[in-house]
Amino acid sequence: MKAKPCVIMVAPALSVKGGISHGLRYLLRSPLTERYRVIHISTHVDGSALKKIVVFALGLARFLVYAPSARAGVVHVHFSADASFWRKSIIARAAKFFGKKLILHAHTSRFDLFLDKLPGVLQAYVRQTLRRADRFLALSPVWAEFWSQLVPGSRVRVLPNAVPLGHYAGLRKAGRADERPLVVTLARLCRNKGTYDTLAAAPEVIDRVPEVLFLLAGDGDLERVRGIVRQNGLTANFEIQDWVDEAERDRLYARAWAFLLPSYREGVPYGLLEAMASGLAVVTTAVGGIPEVAHGAAVLVDPGRPGDLAAGLIAVLTDPARRGTLGRAAQQRIAERYDSQKVGLRLAEIYDEVTGLGRT
Repeated sequence: MKAKPCVIMVAPALSVKGGISHGLRYLLRSPLTERYRVIHISTHVDGSALKKIVVFALGLARFLVYAPSARAGVVHVHFSADASFWRKSIIARAAKFFGKKLILHAHTSRFDLFLDKLPGVLQAYVRQTLRRADRFLALSPVWAEFWSQLVPGSRVRVLPNAVPLGHYAGLRKAGRADERPLVVTLARLCRNKGTYDTLAAAPEVIDRVPEVLFLLAGDGDLERVRGIVRQNGLTANFEIQDWVDEAERDRLYARAWAFLLPSYREGVPYGLLEAMASGLAVVTTAVGGIPEVAHGAAVLVDPGRPGDLAAGLIAVLTDPARRGTLGRAAQQRIAERYDSQKVGLRLAEIYDEVTGLGRT
């Protein structure tokens, strides 16, 4: 039996709380691994600075062992901004030194902010590193336009984040929505994710839907948010949690009436995709790759407008028919473009491009 071609995939550990690890778990359960043997080398974990340094050093050492192998023809590097980019730039340059095909895969909505604050010599280093990629993967057409200013456009491909539709589509059939209106947000609690806009919008929503419960789960400004909730007398309508595990996440998608994500900057967030795949009505903001995903299948508002956010939530919480229509449209959008089974095959095709295996 012919051995599968090999790809080295450099990314955070699968246990890391974040979008890159989230998506990697889905890809490694997709048809991608039927076509390619994927060697996952982790270079980042959650934890102390010392732990992160040790894990990166071990990951780099492991990469230097595997990379010279003739069987590993492609190095696929997932990166974000700031420290993530600096770590991954070392691996990217080493991959080209060893003569490998390099795929850079961007998972950041703030690379422009990162780049602009750098001095000229470091900006040059960043741009040179990005241009070494044989293929560059962007999360959406909007982000492909952005990256094409830094990388030759002919090398840029759109590979959206994706989720396993089959798993999420069955959650609401197996479970039952709460009798109490439940609005769920699974994201870091911070300004960028619109947490404070949720707090500002809540009184108007509560006035119209007194029984509503906002459940916010993630890391970040938990204590500050809890303080604001107490200060404003909203404790009966808010539940603030740390990150939930996968089983609890699935229970929340089954129980919720709506999913809320009022971000200011985004790529293509996994929480949004999971909620849509679950058939939830979604209220979110028209930023980054979100309009491409959710147009016609969610309530879209501009960021930083709590009044519009409240109106959108009230509209879906008070109209069961609209919730159902949005949920069905959302699942259809996922089925068309964001199912990890399809996206895994698309990534295999991109690997074929750079290895030449797709040529006839």
